[in-house]
Amino acid sequence: MEMGEESVEGAIAAAEYFMRLYPYIFASGDFTDWDELSGDDCGFCSTARENAADLHTDGGYAIGGDLEVSSSDGGGPYDDPVAEDVYIVELNVSTESAEHVGGDGTRVD
Repeated sequence: MEMGEESVEGAIAAAEYFMRLYPYIFASGDFTDWDELSGDDCGFCSTARENAADLHTDGGYAIGGDLEVSSSDGGGPYDDPVAEDVYIVELNVSTESAEHVGGDGTRVD
């Protein structure tokens, strides 16, 4: 599996998988993989988790929001003072519209 490889291809596969988790956490409320892959200092990660958790608190969920990666590129490994074998990945991502369904049945695009 590419995602498990310590290579540029593995880093790209992991980044694509992580981004595909975004609509999944809103639809399911399952944060297992999201939490495992999220960085402690990642504002995007923590905000997305908080918003998805808030939606699910009252029994809500999301419909749609499928994600498409139209291009990807990456490089590395690079030396980093904090971590070994750092890879940088760039993805061009678009998402379909999503609808949030509240626990009371209200719907918001």
